[in-house]
Amino acid sequence: MSKNKLTKAVWLLIFLAILSLPNIVALWFDTSSTKLAGLLVPILLFIGLIRLVKLGNRLLLLLFTPLFILSFMDMNYLIQFNVHTTPGMYAAIFQSDIREVSEFAKAAPRIMYFVFFAYVFSWLFLFIFTPKSNTPPQYKLILSLLLITLPIIDAIGKGASRTSFPLGMVASGIIYANDISETQVLVKQREDFHFQIKENKHKATEKTNIVLVLGETARRDYQGIYGYYRDTTPKLSKRPLAIFKDAISPANATVLSLSTILYMSTAKDRDLFYTTKSIVSLANAAHYQSYWFSAQARFGKNEATTGSTGITADESFFINTGNSIRRTYDRELLPYLASSITQKYDKKFIVMHLYGSHLAYYKRYPDEFNIFKGVAKGYESHSKATQQKINEYANSIRYTDFILDNIIQQLDKQQQASCMVYTSDHGEYLADNINDDFTGHGYPLPHKPEIEVPLIVWCSDQYRQQHPQKWQTIMANVDKKVNTEDMFFALADLLNIDFKLMKKEKSFFNLDYQPPKVRYTRSASNNRVYTYQELK
Repeated sequence: MSKNKLTKAVWLLIFLAILSLPNIVALWFDTSSTKLAGLLVPILLFIGLIRLVKLGNRLLLLLFTPLFILSFMDMNYLIQFNVHTTPGMYAAIFQSDIREVSEFAKAAPRIMYFVFFAYVFSWLFLFIFTPKSNTPPQYKLILSLLLITLPIIDAIGKGASRTSFPLGMVASGIIYANDISETQVLVKQREDFHFQIKENKHKATEKTNIVLVLGETARRDYQGIYGYYRDTTPKLSKRPLAIFKDAISPANATVLSLSTILYMSTAKDRDLFYTTKSIVSLANAAHYQSYWFSAQARFGKNEATTGSTGITADESFFINTGNSIRRTYDRELLPYLASSITQKYDKKFIVMHLYGSHLAYYKRYPDEFNIFKGVAKGYESHSKATQQKINEYANSIRYTDFILDNIIQQLDKQQQASCMVYTSDHGEYLADNINDDFTGHGYPLPHKPEIEVPLIVWCSDQYRQQHPQKWQTIMANVDKKVNTEDMFFALADLLNIDFKLMKKEKSFFNLDYQPPKVRYTRSASNNRVYTYQELK
């Protein structure tokens, strides 16, 4: 073989190897024949595409640059979640703001920085040391189309290349796009839905404030009131609270979780999310003045998600504009709460959506809450970067304690019948396995810490005096198993609203509450449903 041909062969080999890197890594994890086919079949596609275009190698490289970028993205997902790109990745990108995407990227494992530079340097090497190309042979078109068609047929037939890069990424994108399209159509069906509220003979006449606080990424076992060895909840620990000991969320990512918590749908059956209205709409129908205050950006702009919930409130405000430079803290919501609870309306339902403990944890609290330092218990063998993340996460929980206590203070000053319900959309995996340094949520197979969430209730003295049985019932249920997918019915119960589809046995604030025999949760990455018992 001549030197020129050898150079071209090496160049092409590196070219194909970088594009196929996700499939090579997948093969490293699983050397079965199926995975081997997942490596080899896409290479036919790459070769077919290369032969199809009549370009020199340098122009060819420029044309294929988007594929290099997608290969890196798939590689990133594979390393962090041990699977190729799923529809959940597209949801994370398109249903998050720039701030969240950038912070997620910054929180990626260190190995991804090496992978990133490997891609960049490989691309530069191929660009700089590009060999000259010969004129393509005449049979190029027919053979090229054949090489391209075979992998596509394999993917359509659910062969190995269906999940490999790049056809697996295309398939996941199609699934995501179809889901968004179908959801937008189904959401329109809510317009004709009516709750058919029943007249309450014991209608409360006193002023009432019901506040739902939706936390973000707060796992239960990092709360001091749940036994965490660090004092992450010093203020809440001094409050008279109903602390539900065993609550889980219906999904391990925000959009999927809140689209269940705020509606009558469940993790196992989400149909009612598309065809019925939210707890905010129920409060509106029962003549509550409703408010939605969010620290999260764009929540309410995308009709395909629970963003359509916030804008149905009588008053709504989103403090986070998506500016990735300016930090926003949850305390910026407090003046809006103060304004709302002093308004003249007798019945108010207020939802506050916190930024809580979302990645990057260190951005969720001001400097005065940088309290926890050193090495947390159980993390002695982890990297310093992970040890620091654990401290930052604990600090964010401590800051949320401050926010919740401030909410309670404001409600208490009104000397009215008031209740605050706090839970989180989901939890967080915090390198709980001694052998890894991964943190995050939305894994294809959820970890228990991703869905084990706090659930607490505070009620004012006035409320407990006026509704002693209700408070006693809430306290009597704190030891029972809960899935917050039943939050809709619990809130309807607390709001004292009865309607045609009401299920008191699902309200964990009711005497008739029946704990679920099996609790389900849904993975945001692969949209599969798991039982709580299946998780580790």
